[in-house]
Amino acid sequence: MAVYTHVTADEVSDYLKSYALGTYRAHEGITQGVENTNYHLHTSSGRYILTIFEKRIRREDLPFVFGFTAHLKASGINVPDAYSDKTGNIIGTLGGKPAAVIRYLDGAGVKDQDITPDHCAQLGETLARMHLSAQSFAGGRENPVNHTVWKKLLKEALPKTEILDEASQQAIEKTFKDYLAIEQSSLPFAAIHADAFPDNVFFEGPRLSGVIDFYFACTDTFAYDAAMTLNAWCFTTDGVLVPQRLEAFTNAYESVRPLMQVEKDAFGALRRAAALRILSTRLYDWVFTPTDANVVKKDPIEYLKKLKADVTWP
Repeated sequence: MAVYTHVTADEVSDYLKSYALGTYRAHEGITQGVENTNYHLHTSSGRYILTIFEKRIRREDLPFVFGFTAHLKASGINVPDAYSDKTGNIIGTLGGKPAAVIRYLDGAGVKDQDITPDHCAQLGETLARMHLSAQSFAGGRENPVNHTVWKKLLKEALPKTEILDEASQQAIEKTFKDYLAIEQSSLPFAAIHADAFPDNVFFEGPRLSGVIDFYFACTDTFAYDAAMTLNAWCFTTDGVLVPQRLEAFTNAYESVRPLMQVEKDAFGALRRAAALRILSTRLYDWVFTPTDANVVKKDPIEYLKKLKADVTWP
């Protein structure tokens, strides 16, 4: 979450009139995350999340996103669904961009330094349940940040920074090569979250209370989603693997949905590719994020270290 598009109280109040969600009271920006503009929205009937969709999220992809969250919610997984306006539309326009009002979930994300093996175990089980549920979801969406996008972002960002040395760029090229060698069609796939970072998984006290921010959800392999999640939860921000977290995450996932051997064989290359996906977007945002954007930029070097790590599915 972040704030790129600034909207006034009058603009939000006018937008809210299209909904049966009470009258406007206040809104304040949420600075965590990096992709979309998000506000806490307070009305006479309660608290909501107001999201304005930026750069990498296309309006035509949002029906897939909200269809997937509705499907997961119906299967018993606590995810934030979107509200329809008075005419039945979920997606509106605010600040000249697509926008939606999302159900507020109680709980909060976990700070990286506070992640425990128990957090990882609960997430591993929940992610596996999401993957099982996704098998009966009919919608499809191409990964909006696939390997062609990684290459494009790096091509644009690298000439403007010296943050990656030659050895690091060689590691990136090998990661590309190994990823492209995977026979993707042999791996189980359906709708995935693709962005289950610690600030997108909510806990109330010790218990996982919900998963949010499905705007990178797409049709891809379950092993890639597991790899992306493992990178986010089982390493420190210094790029050091925490074996206890890894064991807790993988054991809990396997207790619900055991990986096929073909997934395990491809997992090392998928995990490095998943690290490259985040490295590419972080590096691009590090270079090109507007100076007036109310957003906390994320360090790309963290994911360079994760890319270089040697970790497979146990």
